[in-house]
Amino acid sequence: MIRPTHVLRLAPLLLVLAITALPGQGTPRRVIITLRPASGEAALRAPGSPPVSSTELSQISARLDRDLPSLRETGRAPFAGMLFAEVSAAEATRLASDPNVAMVEEDRLWSPADAATALSSGDRWAALRASPRRGADAIPWGVSRVTGPEVWAAGNTGAGVKVAVMDSGIDTGHSDLTVVGGYNAVTRVASDYSDNLGICNGHGTHIAGTIAARNNGAGVVGVAPDAQLYAIKVFQDVNGSCLAYTSNQIAGLNWAVAQGIRLVNVSIGGSSSGSYNAAIAAAADQGTFLIAAAGNNGGAVLYPAAAPSAIAVAALDAQNLRASWSSFGPEVGFAAPGVSINSTMPGGGYGTKSGTSMAAPHVAGVAALLLAAQPGLTLDGLRQKLRDGTLDVDAGGFDNNTGYGLVRAQNSLGGGSPPPPVPLSMAVSPLFRSTTATAGGAATGSSAAITLSGDNSSTTGWTATKRKSWTTLTTGSGTGSGTVAWNRSTTGLAAGTYVDTITVAAAGVASQSIIDTLRITAAPVPLTMTVSPLFRSTTATAGTAATGSSATITLSGDNSSTTAWTATKRKSWTTLTTGSGTGSGTVAWNRSTTGLAAGTYVDTITVAATGVASRSIIDTLRITAAPVPLVLSVSPASRNVTAQVGTAAPNGNAAVTLTGDNAGTTGWTATKRKSWTTLTTGSGTGSGTVAWNRSTTGLAAGTYVDTITVAAAGAGLAQHHRHPADHRGAGAAGAVGQPGLAQRVGPGRHRGARRQRHRHPHR
Repeated sequence: MIRPTHVLRLAPLLLVLAITALPGQGTPRRVIITLRPASGEAALRAPGSPPVSSTELSQISARLDRDLPSLRETGRAPFAGMLFAEVSAAEATRLASDPNVAMVEEDRLWSPADAATALSSGDRWAALRASPRRGADAIPWGVSRVTGPEVWAAGNTGAGVKVAVMDSGIDTGHSDLTVVGGYNAVTRVASDYSDNLGICNGHGTHIAGTIAARNNGAGVVGVAPDAQLYAIKVFQDVNGSCLAYTSNQIAGLNWAVAQGIRLVNVSIGGSSSGSYNAAIAAAADQGTFLIAAAGNNGGAVLYPAAAPSAIAVAALDAQNLRASWSSFGPEVGFAAPGVSINSTMPGGGYGTKSGTSMAAPHVAGVAALLLAAQPGLTLDGLRQKLRDGTLDVDAGGFDNNTGYGLVRAQNSLGGGSPPPPVPLSMAVSPLFRSTTATAGGAATGSSAAITLSGDNSSTTGWTATKRKSWTTLTTGSGTGSGTVAWNRSTTGLAAGTYVDTITVAAAGVASQSIIDTLRITAAPVPLTMTVSPLFRSTTATAGTAATGSSATITLSGDNSSTTAWTATKRKSWTTLTTGSGTGSGTVAWNRSTTGLAAGTYVDTITVAATGVASRSIIDTLRITAAPVPLVLSVSPASRNVTAQVGTAAPNGNAAVTLTGDNAGTTGWTATKRKSWTTLTTGSGTGSGTVAWNRSTTGLAAGTYVDTITVAAAGAGLAQHHRHPADHRGAGAAGAVGQPGLAQRVGPGRHRGARRQRHRHPHR
């Protein structure tokens, strides 16, 4: 089915686009005003003429300017009966209700349609392989695919057909381009239409080369190398972006219609615009046809390509498959090469771009060849000729992806044969995959893209196989291009490197192998530090040296041998002799008793290392007082008593005193020598009393001396005292004629201790 030409017939219907005011109702907004002719004028309009005469357009403009004080006209498009203006939001409503105004629309910004996804290496190789050379001139693969060289060979190079590129301008100094003329729709002058905006990346110059690069033995060659090339500059720098106002594009069409240009290539994308639709229809009605890029969003076709009177073009790759990013829908009419297209660039150079922006100029070039052969073609006639030569590359018949298919100039002109079959090929990318996991931990899965291209590629099945048990294929087969995917398991695998080969096979093509590497690292060992022991203590006597001490520091885990540690102490009586180190080691310290009285002293020695918790050693220093020697004394050291023969003698005793360390728990014993002495208290613990009795039985009058020795372990010697005793006969003054008794009592030693004795003669 052929899409009919859509010509805008303005009926008395009011179309209004609401315009939201910026802050302040008087803020001017850019608008496009589509005028409605008086009923009488519309009836007199001749086919192929503007919808509003130039006289009536001027009259309506003058009246609007008078009635709307805020209205400021900025341009006109007489071919479509339109005015461009700035008007306040408040008066926009009044403007839309004017009887001579069919539509008021906000003037929006549009962007280039070349933001396509980057090519895979397989796409680039296929595109390069499909670009033959002819002498010193490279024929881009897209130019060959639309059969340009075959038509040139028959003598048709598009000579005499005017083709305009409405874009960022054209590099007028490029040796491979002949620019006949142009128009700057931004400044509204027929000059300065060079492609000199860096932010637009040479968009217009690249498109121009695909349409009409010269066949001059150098560089590249376009589809219609002798077509008359015009530049219409509509893009401008808007806050650092390459954008074009709707009004400037309509102004560009107005200039193209006035110049008798037959084809206008527009590789621009945006949302629906009633004004633009009307302008495209008016241009087609007057013999100027719009070839437009469908868009690169992978979704609905963008405007202006979606306009009923435009020819919308989708993009194909070197295998005649729709590029994944190429917009699709019922508005798509045809398809053309749009992946890895080599063409002219500003500065006299060349470059490769992808996008429906690159596909549309192929159709514009083919259309130029058709118009060169049949200048009288209408829009419907041009569409039919294009359809006559297409190659159906997608579903049978018309489809939303590629329309009627790939355009071919030679076939549209009634000659040629279908292009040779495209061999089936398969590419797998990437061919190397790797990941690293920790032993016992989870390993990430991976995948690779499988691209089948050529004849029957969409119905060709593929399967994948793996070799190792640690690999599990999660997507191991498919039909047409797809993805092979797999998981990896570390279960049972020690640290090391493991390699598997995943092979993808399809009938009719060589298999491809993916080398998959799984690197397993040992599980990390956390850094730990222990200090042992955590408690240290010593005892010293005040004023004497205290022993030093130490503790073992053990660092273990990753990086333990290179981890440094430091020790700190709190007390002045502690001196660190080894206070730092690297890896496991020993912290050591000395203690000083200088200036310290008897008591208990505690210090904390803290060991710290980066990445681990610090550890503290509690160090206790106990200081005791200097020892007091044990001394034994007996008082009195001697006793004298007198008794008469045959009578009882008085009992005797002496105080035993122990002083010094452990005096209260030290035991003592007493010994006597004479038989007439009987010890009644002969031992004790601590200070006490030694006591004895004296017996005169059997003793004649005289003096008798005994020695009572008191001894205690570890005690020094005390002084001895004599205790003489007279034993007298009966009578006055103490029993004259009777012998007397005397006793000596003193300290001594046990177990070989030296005894001090004082003897009295026995008379």
